[in-house]
Amino acid sequence: MRCQLMRPNVRAVVGHCVRGLRLLGFTAVAVLLARFLSLALFALSARALSQTENAGFIYITGVSGLVVHLGTLGWLALCRKMASSFDFIGPELAKGFLLRSIQIPVVSVLSICFGLLILAASGVLGPSLTEPIAYTAVASVPLLANYMLKEYLSGLGRPALSVFSSETVPLALAVVLMLVFGVTSLPEAVLCVIAGSVAGAILQLVVASKLLEDVLASPVRTYQTAAWSRMAAFTFVGVGGKLLMDRLDSLLLAPLAGLEQLAQYNSAVRTANLLLLMPVILLPVFAPRVSRAFLQGDVRRLRFEILVQLAIIAAVLVPAAIALIAFPSFFLSTLFGEPYARASSYMWLVVLSQVIFAATLPLSNMLVMTDGEYPYAAASVVGLLVNVVAGVLLIPHLSATGAAIASFIAMAAMAAILTSAAARRLGLARSI
Repeated sequence: MRCQLMRPNVRAVVGHCVRGLRLLGFTAVAVLLARFLSLALFALSARALSQTENAGFIYITGVSGLVVHLGTLGWLALCRKMASSFDFIGPELAKGFLLRSIQIPVVSVLSICFGLLILAASGVLGPSLTEPIAYTAVASVPLLANYMLKEYLSGLGRPALSVFSSETVPLALAVVLMLVFGVTSLPEAVLCVIAGSVAGAILQLVVASKLLEDVLASPVRTYQTAAWSRMAAFTFVGVGGKLLMDRLDSLLLAPLAGLEQLAQYNSAVRTANLLLLMPVILLPVFAPRVSRAFLQGDVRRLRFEILVQLAIIAAVLVPAAIALIAFPSFFLSTLFGEPYARASSYMWLVVLSQVIFAATLPLSNMLVMTDGEYPYAAASVVGLLVNVVAGVLLIPHLSATGAAIASFIAMAAMAAILTSAAARRLGLARSI
């Protein structure tokens, strides 16, 4: 009798593992395709455009993402967390959050884009930045829809589909359009990227509307705007601080060292971003699992979910990091062309920064998904302040090398705070 009672549990565990591995496999394929296409897009732009125009293209694609993430005031990052809890909170509250998560970010981002267009039209920043700023405003609008729907699909348990429709399809379309039309100018390249974003948003809208049928059909909506706004505020500080750190190459290198140094440094960063493949694959798969373990009060399962992610990341990260540090010129020249191989002198610093960041991603994601927005925000603020101060001091003297050193120091400071907070959250340390 005991064996008969245990068989369904064993089958359930095995079935759960198989479904998890299948989901992880599909997500891995989508992420790998997206990263390959991202590299292809920027490798293509590096060859098709002049270094100055390519730097403008990098600026537009980078800063438009910054506009969307910061302009949503933390609601974007909150979408995944809340979507994963829709089964626990009921359709009325879920519909209320869905509506608020659209209304507030859309008004905010559109206001920022309008301000950027006015700034570009005024010409106060000079001719070199006027065109990139105008295109940034235009590109941010479809990107907002893309990012919001991506977070909802991931939170609703469709991580592979969220990556495929929000990144793989838009990037693939942009690359194909650039090749078909033989893009040779900055406006043409930006239009290809915008077309990809629009296509991805339409695809996600069709899928998300079906997954949210019960929520949308609810005749009643309940709002907890004040509580949601508090959570979004801390998330905004955390996500915003990290995003500003990621974009400091555009914000500091361009004015302090010039656009060519920005292009060189960006090539090193995008190459080192290969190290983030595994964490990026794992996060959308494990985020809903971490949230459910927390909502159910299962600390042991929460620890297990984090340890599995860390083990997988370590197994993949170490050999990849060694290869990038040992052969930087090969990777840079192969991906972006011989002129960009000059970034190999500081490539090892960029790689070490990305290693630290990759190792802390499961911890920061856990904090966001388990009401730990405050320590996450604190870590991001400290990292940003360290990065800005070190960057302002070092970049004028060391150019891109100074940016790499500043990023490494900031990432180490941020990792220390995240590790301490995560240890307390998991019950591994009573005090630090």
